[in-house]
Amino acid sequence: MRIGIFTDTYTPDINGVVSSVVTLQKGLEAAGHEVYIVTGQKNSLHAHREGNVIRMPGLELKKLYGYTLSTPYHFEVKKEVEDLHLDVIHVQQEFSVGIFGRILGHSLHIPVVYTYHTMYEDYTHYVNFFDLESVEKISKKAVHSLSRYLCNSVSGIIAPSEKTKEKLLSYGVTRPIYVIPTGLDLDRFAHAHVSAQLCAQIKKRHGVREEDRVITYLGRVAAEKSIDMIVSGAAYIRDPNCRIMIVGGGPSLDELKQQAQQEGVVDRIIFTGPVPPQEVPAYYAISEAFVSASTSETQGMTFIEALAAGLPIFARPDEVLEGLVEEGVSGFYFHDPQEFASNVDAFLTMDPLIVTKMRQEAVSRSRKYDMHTFAQQVETVYQLVIDGYHEDYEVTKIRVMDDMVRVTLENDLLDEPLRLYMTAEDYFRYKVTVHSFMDGSYVAYLQEQQEVYKATRSALRRLSSRDYTCMEMRRYLIRNKELSEEEAETVISDLKARGLLDDARYAMDKTAYYAQNGYGRGKILRTLLKKGIDRQSAEAALAQLGDEDEAELAFAAAQKLLDSIKDKSKKMKKQMITARLMAQGYSSELARKSAERLELDDEEESEALDKTIAKAMRLYASRFEGDRLQQKIITYCLQKGFPSDMVRQRLEEWEWNDNE
Repeated sequence: MRIGIFTDTYTPDINGVVSSVVTLQKGLEAAGHEVYIVTGQKNSLHAHREGNVIRMPGLELKKLYGYTLSTPYHFEVKKEVEDLHLDVIHVQQEFSVGIFGRILGHSLHIPVVYTYHTMYEDYTHYVNFFDLESVEKISKKAVHSLSRYLCNSVSGIIAPSEKTKEKLLSYGVTRPIYVIPTGLDLDRFAHAHVSAQLCAQIKKRHGVREEDRVITYLGRVAAEKSIDMIVSGAAYIRDPNCRIMIVGGGPSLDELKQQAQQEGVVDRIIFTGPVPPQEVPAYYAISEAFVSASTSETQGMTFIEALAAGLPIFARPDEVLEGLVEEGVSGFYFHDPQEFASNVDAFLTMDPLIVTKMRQEAVSRSRKYDMHTFAQQVETVYQLVIDGYHEDYEVTKIRVMDDMVRVTLENDLLDEPLRLYMTAEDYFRYKVTVHSFMDGSYVAYLQEQQEVYKATRSALRRLSSRDYTCMEMRRYLIRNKELSEEEAETVISDLKARGLLDDARYAMDKTAYYAQNGYGRGKILRTLLKKGIDRQSAEAALAQLGDEDEAELAFAAAQKLLDSIKDKSKKMKKQMITARLMAQGYSSELARKSAERLELDDEEESEALDKTIAKAMRLYASRFEGDRLQQKIITYCLQKGFPSDMVRQRLEEWEWNDNE
């Protein structure tokens, strides 16, 4: 396999990333692979090659731990990399060389793997000079967005720990994440391989006496490492021969020296400053234990180095230490300076046999980080991304369409771009961006869902004009959009989850609407059940309609009906209104009471009687006369609900007027 590792920092730089890259390089080369390193070169104007190492021109960034800033594109180096015919590109960092590696992967159609080494949200204090909460919030949000973009634009991500993986998932990373702890050349830390002469020189250099019992911190001396807690803890350690050695350099070195002076522990703390990497195993060898208060590690390489050197560890609780530090077995946990000091004193007075057992346990726990195991695991990831590369699709265009998002996808096997809908929820959940990738299985899933998504869009358009019950929408989707029952249920579940379909709410709203339009309980219930509302929801909605409210609505409906009934007796009007109210779903009792409450005009009834008598005369005058005719008219009027006395009195007046 021909592998290109792109890293902004490489030897002779000294840091965790360089250690990881060199270890991986050795392990892969030992397994027979060709490994090429593309990196920057400090304060150089030209690119050059040293064996399998290609160095791009760049400038040293003092404030960024000496990293080199190179141009994110270099034509000469591009041609050289193209001629290497790489199978995979492995990007180690996020800066200029890392960006260049991503560009080459895209332009040369080479799969890209990215190792997320650094938890950058723990480093936002470098831009938050005044410790402002608002700046901190914005900075962390920017880290989340950038990390998400960087991870979602590659074929696979390597995370050194589960802690890092979980953090990336919380950022919205959707590409495959493989947890592979960084390996080490463990043999170089074994006491048998450390020069006794070098150890003696280091002790003499830093004034370490034979009776001194050294507990060492080794790594960057920076705020995120919380070394100030260790310095404070030194004041509480009772053993007069215990000395804390701070090995390394960094932006907080002078500040920590000042703290040691202020807290009166200068004689108990040794600050070595930066040391050559080849001397690191010797610093572990002259120590009895290792200490770190950092909780910003993605893996904690120095913890593993210390274990490989047989050193028990003092540390603050952190997820990355699970499996490494076990209380009283391979180390001790502390939460504050006092607890650190207490644990140190307890350790320094332990039975030597117990300490020996702890040292053996420390070495045992480091073995799984062997560089050959590390290289094999990374090689497996390379093969996975190579095999799956042509099944991945690059997002080349995004169109947001209110409720849906349409993405345009391309890959090497497609003659034409593929345009697919996806839900807005998935779009935001997976943080889809232009030039990010979708794996083949997810694209296949999207293709299967296209008819469902189109039907969902149609359903949303309908819901924008009127409300639907679930049954009504189900019928529409199956009959009009030709979805299966299962597909229709998928759409309905989605609409319900969004709060756009809600039978209980529909029942409540429609109950109020129908009641205002003159419907009684009975008709409302029948209507809701017919529309597919379950009886429980319908009855719950009707329960909101109080008896007094319904009585007033029934009376209002009766008044409205009264206006439409003309030329009828009072009795007939009440009967008709009662019947119509019952037809509209009101109970017979409420309908009757509502009709009885109406105030009917006597004069209107008198006019109605005159018209009824006149109509009866037209019906019977040609066939009857005298008393027989009068009886027919009386009967007719009584049937129309007019009182007998009123009819007879009006007939007498009518006959008298007629005789006149």
